[in-house]
Amino acid sequence: MKLLWLALLGICRAVYLAYTVWCWLFSLALLGFMGVLPGWWDGQTGVGQLAARGVLLVLVLLALFAIVYIHRHRTPDNPNPWQSAFLAWFGTLKLFSNPGGSPEVQLHWPSKFLVENPRGYHISGTDTRQILNLLQPGDILLRGYEGYVDGMFIRRSSLSAGNDFQPGWFTHVALYMGEIVTEDAQQVPVNFQQRGDFFETGPQQVIHAMAKGVHTQDILAFLRCDYLCVLRLPEQITPPRAQVISAMRSSALQKIGEEYDFDCSDTQAFDRFSCAELLYYCLRSVHGALGLQPQMHALYPLAPWLKTFKLLERATVTPDDYRTLARQGRLDLVWEDRFSKTLS
Repeated sequence: MKLLWLALLGICRAVYLAYTVWCWLFSLALLGFMGVLPGWWDGQTGVGQLAARGVLLVLVLLALFAIVYIHRHRTPDNPNPWQSAFLAWFGTLKLFSNPGGSPEVQLHWPSKFLVENPRGYHISGTDTRQILNLLQPGDILLRGYEGYVDGMFIRRSSLSAGNDFQPGWFTHVALYMGEIVTEDAQQVPVNFQQRGDFFETGPQQVIHAMAKGVHTQDILAFLRCDYLCVLRLPEQITPPRAQVISAMRSSALQKIGEEYDFDCSDTQAFDRFSCAELLYYCLRSVHGALGLQPQMHALYPLAPWLKTFKLLERATVTPDDYRTLARQGRLDLVWEDRFSKTLS
């Protein structure tokens, strides 16, 4: 398995580098393809000239279509629809780059590319205000994003029980801590008490596990997402709810700095954590009361077109397992975005 990841890293990063260079050089290549080829309009009919003229013709037709389409959809109060259409579109362009979030990915290879980014996150400012007003320490936050490749794979890590592929939805989970104060540092491992990138005090904080490990994060940063669900322990639970929440907070603080479980398979040793495994560890006093236990999950990489081929089957927990507990009435559903509600 170690050799597999070595091969994937080398091959995929090299291929992506080639793709990035193509993105950087595409405009120059297109100009050269259309305008610099010898014999462009000299009557010759080579394959290169025919292809270049075909590309130019397609571009002209697309340009005319855009002009006519915008004209037909103009409004009476807009005297220059082409100007407003161009500027509105131009304002959606965003130059993305990846400087690297950790030493493992900081290869300093070029990665800038231009994409349309017509909107921000689905979770709006109004949504954020609602969530901030209702959150309580011990709440479980499930979130998801639109478009990320790793999220697509996580959603294909379905329960592998008798029903073949059952797609997931939420791709990450965190524990809402409420206020983290200076005194809480006493429960944090000594090596991370002064590490601001792992432990930070503040009025509204979450603790979760991501690639760099278990760490705190301000709730406002965590809520920059497309899909969100807030779950809460029921009032009537044994041990008492306040006692469980106190144990959850202590458990999370004590694991700050622990490594991420990239295999998503550690539900016993508890010395490395995926996001769902960290919460599973923090809830260990109420596993029986909630009916929370690892289940067989597998990656269905070709789903939904092929629902039987699966990889990496193992007993684990995933973010959607907690949403399932809410559907079963074992956790209280406090808030959910309008997109996720349609899947419930």
